[in-house]
Amino acid sequence: MPDGTAFLCFARTLSGPASRWGEPPPVRVVAMGCEIGRAGDVVYADGLDLQRSRVGIGLSCRLCDRVDCRSRAFPPLEHRLAIDPNEESAAPWRFDPSKQH
Repeated sequence: MPDGTAFLCFARTLSGPASRWGEPPPVRVVAMGCEIGRAGDVVYADGLDLQRSRVGIGLSCRLCDRVDCRSRAFPPLEHRLAIDPNEESAAPWRFDPSKQH
């Protein structure tokens, strides 16, 4: 987290039958986690290198200041987008964190 707190998080998808013909089957996600200090009590942490597998995350895409996030679903609210058609990036929303609206 931005304040340095670390968590072990894990998730699983569950698919069900479509409610009506022609509709896609519903997909649900069950996500759980715990503070990293409790990871030894969780079977899903067995065999994980908890230091090497760390990934930064924010509270919400709209509030996160991480420029290099490959999983950003929405641009941040507080920063102006930097659009350059000649530049490629793994991050879907490029912005300059020093420039706020």
